Parts: sequence; structure tokens; C-alpha cells
Amino acid sequence: MQEYLFKKEVRPGVVVHTIASGANLMMCKITLAKGAALPEHTHENEQASFVVSGRMRFCVNGEERVVSEGMGTMFASAEPHSALAEADSVLVEVFSPPREDYKGE
Repeated sequence: MQEYLFKKEVRPGVVVHTIASGANLMMCKITLAKGAALPEHTHENEQASFVVSGRMRFCVNGEERVVSEGMGTMFASAEPHSALAEADSVLVEVFSPPREDYKGE
């Protein structure tokens, strides 16, 4: 089995596993414990999120989006967003360009 390129608990209950990264695209598995939260933030990267299991509540520009297993959502570059895991959750997230903070060393 392939080792992850990067693995780190970035906030309590939120672990990023970088699966693959190229010049223009990065794919990560994100695991979130029920109740784990990411406060509102922005980044230059476009982001696509797919919920493999669990249930997430995102707030995007003040609008709530509830995303359950088998569903996905997008965040534009520099779009303010936050997240709350309403259940233990696993997401696949794709970033373009790749996030420097998820590349590791």
C-alpha cells in the first residue's frame, strides 16, 4: 500500500492525508470526527469536496450547505467557507492549484 505524501492532524479531529499531487492538482482524503470544525477561512485554491461517508455542514458566503454521503460541493478561489462534521466523516477533496501547506516536506 502506498504511503501518503503528507498526513497531519490540522485541527482537533481533522486529519489530512495527501494522496496525490501534481503541478496543477492535488487530491486529499480528509477524516473528521463528529463535531470537528474548520473555522471560516479562504485560500487561493479552488476546492471540490466529495463526502465518501458521514455528513458535513458547510457555510459558504453565509449560505449553509448540508452535504451527505455520496454528495459533493465546490468552493471558488478566495470564497469564504467553514465546515462542521455532523457525523464521523471521510471526504475526498481536490485542490487546484495544489495547497502548499498539504505537500509536506
